[in-house]
Amino acid sequence: MKIETEKLKKLGKTLKELRIQNNLSFRDVDKLTGIDISTISRLEEAKGYRINALILNKLAKAYNVNPVSLLKIIDYVNEDDINQYLNITKSETSSINNNEIEILNENNSSYFPKKFIKLPDFPECKAVKINNRIFLYDDAFPDNNDLGIFYIDNKIIVAFYYCLDDTITLKDFFTDFVSMTKKGSLSIFGKIKGIVDLFHQ
Repeated sequence: MKIETEKLKKLGKTLKELRIQNNLSFRDVDKLTGIDISTISRLEEAKGYRINALILNKLAKAYNVNPVSLLKIIDYVNEDDINQYLNITKSETSSINNNEIEILNENNSSYFPKKFIKLPDFPECKAVKINNRIFLYDDAFPDNNDLGIFYIDNKIIVAFYYCLDDTITLKDFFTDFVSMTKKGSLSIFGKIKGIVDLFHQ
């Protein structure tokens, strides 16, 4: 990208000030960024008419500034570009928050790393995958006969909940097996809000 002389000078002055503010020598910047000393010097002295945006990005990181602030100096980006980007980013983030959530493993030990799945829009829901189904739940405490998510004996289970005095009865969603336990011997994750059958995705 070819840059006007005045903008190059302004950029060079800014880069020099940032380097000095961070108490960095040319050699320090070279070690931090991999950008050779002659290139750093050339940028600060505004020699040449072309700028590599990737180099500016590395320098911005070394100087602890937003790279956009450097790109604006040379009109590589403008206010309209920034506003348009922010609108796109806001829209994409909203989509992710509403439709894609991390899935908890049945053993409650980890999340599927960096994997997401499209799910119905249930605000504030979490999810657990058990036996090819994904159960969406919130933090609400289940009422009697509600389907809930529970953690007992180092395992997450989905079951219908019933409580009488100090005794909790759980009927397993998959097997209909009924178990009884005392309050305090299990953790209640929440109340089921929806079920996704992966066989039909």
